[in-house]
Amino acid sequence: MKRLFLLVIAAITAFGVQGQDVKSIKKLVDAKDFVKAKEAVDQFLASEKGAKDLEALILKAKIYNTLATQDATKSLVPDGRMQAFEAIKKAMEVNNTLTTFMLAQEKYTPIFSLYEGYYGEGANYFNAEKFEDAFNSYKNANEVGQYINKNGWALSALDTTLVFMIGASANNAKKLDDAATYYAKLADAHVANKDYASAYKFLIYYYNEKKDDEAFHKYLDLGRKAYPNDKYFDEAEIEYLEKKGDKAAVLKKYEDLLAKDPNDYENTFYYGVSIFNLLYRGDEKIDNRDELIGKLEKAFIKCIQLKPGESEAYLELGKSHYNQAVDFKDKADQIKPPAGKALTPDQQKTKNEIKANAEKKINDAIPYLEKAYNIMDAIADKKTGQKAKERSVAILLRDAYNFINKADKAKFYEDALDKLK
Repeated sequence: MKRLFLLVIAAITAFGVQGQDVKSIKKLVDAKDFVKAKEAVDQFLASEKGAKDLEALILKAKIYNTLATQDATKSLVPDGRMQAFEAIKKAMEVNNTLTTFMLAQEKYTPIFSLYEGYYGEGANYFNAEKFEDAFNSYKNANEVGQYINKNGWALSALDTTLVFMIGASANNAKKLDDAATYYAKLADAHVANKDYASAYKFLIYYYNEKKDDEAFHKYLDLGRKAYPNDKYFDEAEIEYLEKKGDKAAVLKKYEDLLAKDPNDYENTFYYGVSIFNLLYRGDEKIDNRDELIGKLEKAFIKCIQLKPGESEAYLELGKSHYNQAVDFKDKADQIKPPAGKALTPDQQKTKNEIKANAEKKINDAIPYLEKAYNIMDAIADKKTGQKAKERSVAILLRDAYNFINKADKAKFYEDALDKLK
C-alpha cells in the first residue's frame, strides 16, 4: 500500500509540471463555458506536450459528456459520450494506477455519468418506440458498464436489466440475431427473475424458426427449470412435436402433463383435439382406433365436467360421434351385391347391423351438438367468427336429423342457417 502511495505521489509530481497548461481549461469548466473548454482541451491534447496528460484527458471526458447531454451543444460532439469514454480509456492506458486514483477522488463520476447517460438515453428512445436508437444506446451503456466492472470500480459482470433491455430493443427493432445474442446471456447465466421469462421464450421461438434443434432444446430446458410453473414451455414443446409430425409424442406429452394435473382444462381439451385430428384428419392406418376413441371421449367428458358452460368440448364430442356414424355408413354402402343380384341374407344382416350402428352414433352425437348450439345461440352480440362456428354446428345438426329421417328437426336448423348469414 505504501509503495502504491509513493508511485501515485511520484506520478502527481511528474504531471504537475504540466498543471499550468490545464488551469485555463479548468477555469472554463468551472465557468460552465464548455464550448470554449472543448476548443481548449482539444488544442492541448493535440500538442505533443499534452497528448498524454491524464488530467486533460479526464477533463475532456467531462466536457464532452456535458456537451453531449445538452440539445444546444450535442451537435458539436458527435457521439460525445463515446469520445469521452475513449478519453478515459486512453488515460488508463497511459497510467492505470494514477488514473484510477484520480477517478476515485471524484467517486468515479466521470465514467459513471457516461454509463448513466447512455442508459437514460436508451430508456427515452425505448419509451418513444425508437427501438434501433434504444438498442445502440443501451449497448453503449453496457460497453461502459463492462469496463467499469472489469476495472473493479462497481457494477456486476452481467447487468441483467440492461442486457434484457438491449435484447428487447433489438427484438422490437427486428434485429433478431442481436436479440438472441443478448437474451442468451441471461439464459446461459440461468437468470430466473420473473420479468425475464420473455427472453427464454424468444430464444425458443428463434431457434425453432432457425430449425436448430440443439439450441431449441437447450433453451427449452433452461426455461422450464427457471420457470417451472409457466405453461408456455410445455406448449412450445408440443408445438415443436406437432411441426415434426410426431403425433405419438404429442399424445405422450399430454398424457405426462395430465398425470401431473388431471384437472387442467386446456391440456385435457387439446389432448382430445390431438386424438381427434389423428383419427379423422390423417391418412395413416391406426391399429388402436377404438382405444383412441375411448380416450377422446373420456377427455371431452372430463372437459364438460370441468367447464359445463363452454361449448367447445360438447362440439368436439358431438363431431366425434358424427364422424363415427359417417364411417359406419361408408362401410354399409360398400356392401353391394354383384350386378343383377341381391345381397345374401348374411350380407344384408351385416349391412343392417352397420347401419344401425351408424344411426346409434348419430343419436349419440345429437345431444352434444345441440348443447353446443344452444350455448352458442345464447350469445347476444355475436362476432363474425362466432356466427360462422354456430353455422357449422347448425349444418351438422341439419344433416344429422336428415340422416335419421327427422325432417321437421332438420328444417329447424335449415331455417337457423338463414338467420346466421
